[in-house]
Amino acid sequence: GGEHPCNKYFSDAEGKTEIEADNIEIAALGHDLVHHEGKDATCTEAGWKAYDTCSRCDHTTYEEIAALGHRWSEWKVAKPATETAEGEEARLCFRCDETETKVIPKIGHKHELTRTAAKAATCTEAGNIEYWVCDGGEHPCNKYFSDAEGKTEIEADSVEIAALGHDWSEWKETKAATETAEGEETRTCARCDETETRAIPKVEPKPTPAPTPADASKDPGKMGEDGTPIGPGASAAAAEKALTNMANDNDLPGSAYSKLKLRSPKQTNTSIRLNWTKVNGATKYVLYANKCGKTTKLRKLIESRGTTLTVKNVAGAKVRKGTYYKFIIVALNSKGMVVSTSKIIHVATKGGKAGNNKSVTVKKTVTAKAKKLKVGKSLKVKAKAVPQSKTKKVSTHRKMRYESSNPAVASVGLKTGKITAKKKGTCYVYAYAQNGVYKRIKVVVK
Repeated sequence: GGEHPCNKYFSDAEGKTEIEADNIEIAALGHDLVHHEGKDATCTEAGWKAYDTCSRCDHTTYEEIAALGHRWSEWKVAKPATETAEGEEARLCFRCDETETKVIPKIGHKHELTRTAAKAATCTEAGNIEYWVCDGGEHPCNKYFSDAEGKTEIEADSVEIAALGHDWSEWKETKAATETAEGEETRTCARCDETETRAIPKVEPKPTPAPTPADASKDPGKMGEDGTPIGPGASAAAAEKALTNMANDNDLPGSAYSKLKLRSPKQTNTSIRLNWTKVNGATKYVLYANKCGKTTKLRKLIESRGTTLTVKNVAGAKVRKGTYYKFIIVALNSKGMVVSTSKIIHVATKGGKAGNNKSVTVKKTVTAKAKKLKVGKSLKVKAKAVPQSKTKKVSTHRKMRYESSNPAVASVGLKTGKITAKKKGTCYVYAYAQNGVYKRIKVVVK
């Protein structure tokens, strides 16, 4: 540059060291290639061909192979749809075995309902409420409804109204017994005028009668008709002695479930409500109770004229939360003699980890078969107790038990639930849980 440029080449900025023009160029180095292996493409990921890169610059021969995409099969039904649940269909990729699913909508249907008219229960026959069953059309669901439009679904076993049972009067003597002839006493149902009679044994002459206590109900040696101290006809004193000396939580011989049906419908942190069924001939009920446990013996708690009690104190102490208690009811007649003694029940208060059962269920197929048993045939019942809460554990004090209201018609295994038809007639089998909740199964022997 400048006024007189000489166009010479120098190796320094001051122009002191002159160099030749052809010495300033450095020859190109050439690529330093690194080889890379290729990778096959998959259904979902791209691949590439084998390629080279230069370690000194950005030179590359990389060439991408696009992802192949799935090669799907035809859609196939994996789970058929129903009227109450969605179905599912699936397809499979032939290359990678990837599976894809999609929902099949529920099968809709229009209810075609059959109406059953309401029928009042009588003393001996069950009735039913008015209800409708979806049992027609292309897709019947066989569900039960309380309305003709099929909007309100109900449980199948909720439509039956249990037979009321006779509302018997007290026994009245209609023919006095003598030393040579039996007498007779009669009672009448207040609802249906059904009359029942039974014999009064002949009067046996006792010229030298053995001395008896002034009050037989206080005789601890007076056993019941079945030979037990808590069976029908036993003295109140014998029952009390037997119950307060129980050394375990098991049921005593002579106790029965089907008459008193002792149960607990409600519990709080500090109280337990008990219900039982009124027993013909009973004028009062005696409750025995204590905490559950083999070392805790039952203690007489209270007497009641009614069939409901709310217990807040047991064995001289207030009821505690989250604790199991055991109860037995003894029904006594006006003479202080045992009419019936309940099974022992085990009930937990609220406020702790302990829980109770809210109901007992039996499969509908079993209840249907029970109404069609033939003499000599058997049917196995497997009842299930349903807990009140999924978070409260029900500690097992006694497993499910079974009892027949009339073993002469149909007997049932206490622990097995096996019903055996004996003779033609109708009776009921009770499946009861440890806190007294139960399921009644009608048995008709043909």
